[in-house]
Amino acid sequence: MINMEITLLLAKMFGAYFVIMGLAIFMRKQEWKQFFHEFMDNKHVSFVLGFFVLILGMILVSMHNVWDGGFNATLITVFSWTALLKGVSFFLLPKTIFSKWIKFFLNKGFNSWVVGVFVVGLYLLMFGYGVI
Repeated sequence: MINMEITLLLAKMFGAYFVIMGLAIFMRKQEWKQFFHEFMDNKHVSFVLGFFVLILGMILVSMHNVWDGGFNATLITVFSWTALLKGVSFFLLPKTIFSKWIKFFLNKGFNSWVVGVFVVGLYLLMFGYGVI
């Protein structure tokens, strides 16, 4: 059974996060690129971040694991599972895989990713606040 209040709350939270991060990365592109490079060089920061993302992902999946509640509810569930899998991957995947992903992201997919994050964030905010 779907709890629409949780879906709407998470849509607002994910939406605001995506819009803020999209704008922040767009407006301070070079600083964020440097941050990602430094992040990959510091294994301790990766583990600490992985721990927090893992806990957050477990909470999100526990709160919202709805696959049959329509497109928007399923989208929130996908983002919840993505957070959980990202947290797990910080501990299980070798650093080389992350390094390759970061290099691809910073060189080829950066602008597309930033725009995509921003647009998805706007969509989720509009859904969460009942505009669409």
